[in-house]
Amino acid sequence: MKKLLFFTAFLGLGLSSCKKEDKPINSNDISIKEESSSAIFHTYSVNGKPFIVKQVGDTYYIADDIMISQRQLNIIKNISSTTGGKVASVRNGISNDFVHKWTNNIFYYKISSSRSAEILQAFSMIEGRSSIKFIERTNEPDYVTFIDDSSYGTSYSTQVGMEAGTSKIIGLYPSQGIGTIIHETMHGLGYFHEHTRQDRNTYVNVNVSGLSPSQAYQYQIQPYSTAYGILDFNSIMMYPASNVMTKVGGGTWSAQRDDLSLGDIDGLNQFYGFKINGASSICSDGTYTIVNPGTVTLENADGIATLTALGNNQWKVTRTGTNAGFVKLKTKNLKGYSIEKVIDVGASFNISGRPIVNPGQTYTYTVDPSLGNVSFFVGGATVLSTTANTVRAKVLNVQNGALPFFHISATAQTGCGLSKVTVYPTVQEN
Repeated sequence: MKKLLFFTAFLGLGLSSCKKEDKPINSNDISIKEESSSAIFHTYSVNGKPFIVKQVGDTYYIADDIMISQRQLNIIKNISSTTGGKVASVRNGISNDFVHKWTNNIFYYKISSSRSAEILQAFSMIEGRSSIKFIERTNEPDYVTFIDDSSYGTSYSTQVGMEAGTSKIIGLYPSQGIGTIIHETMHGLGYFHEHTRQDRNTYVNVNVSGLSPSQAYQYQIQPYSTAYGILDFNSIMMYPASNVMTKVGGGTWSAQRDDLSLGDIDGLNQFYGFKINGASSICSDGTYTIVNPGTVTLENADGIATLTALGNNQWKVTRTGTNAGFVKLKTKNLKGYSIEKVIDVGASFNISGRPIVNPGQTYTYTVDPSLGNVSFFVGGATVLSTTANTVRAKVLNVQNGALPFFHISATAQTGCGLSKVTVYPTVQEN
């Protein structure tokens, strides 16, 4: 692409994404640093829109804590680059070869920092919720070195994703805690800032008018990004609300640097592969492979399915009879972090009606009318009437001080053949 212009920045304040303590933050907590007069801001045309890259010497930035390689700069400049691992970055993904995944999901590292315990804890918090594996480098050519660096004014990452054949560093500012270590490691894995995803204008209003280039480029949309899910205001990669960013329709939010959000975890799984791999629905049985498994359990499965260990990090979920329902296959590692996969066993369906009932009262429960051959069984109540997809029943009265055991089962023809679902409304006295 043709470079439109470049200009030397005047002295100003550059907003950093990384705060100096791991508590909920606002715009005043974001660390600010004075921009060096040696910084040059280049504006390129990407997809017909301006995109700013900061240059200081031979180093290029797309945000104050994100540096890019010469290969990535060439892509922005539309110069031919190698096509070696096609990727899409997590949540704010860069595709078209901009970001490369770590080979075999292994992030090699070297620690040359006094904060090894915190770094290892940050690794554990990511590894426990994803298929990423952190391994200390021996002689691998591609790795990241963690260092202490107070000279830059904030923590930073010299890469987004894996960059082969380049020197890669994550620099840690002394007063920034474990959450910031996670934040910078996520950049190294391929994450961008949540507020720079291509669909962000659907969720937030961004007004950079009047800002210097050193401020404005912190908020620019990443031009090759592909978002997963809705924008996550609780993401560890999100900036806080400020006079620059507010919610569409009004409102603000705080940012956090405490832990990965559910959206962050989902994004990692979308990019690097899910920790639990297998079908989301089964008729009779299914085999599941679990990456880095810990304790493995099957929850909400009584009478619906059973779990069998097959070895080689594989488990089998087997349906029980014609019973159907949603079960949770869950793995929990030694650090206490857990991942779960919800599995629809036997083409489960809903029985809709009151979840809390009173003795002696009448209630109606229904199933989807598209189901075929529906039949009902009701316990702890008297059936008053049925139709093709409803049952009307009167809950029994209290007898000898005991509440009735009220439950409804429906058997219906589904894509898995006959399937039976049972619900247990709570019975309480008036």
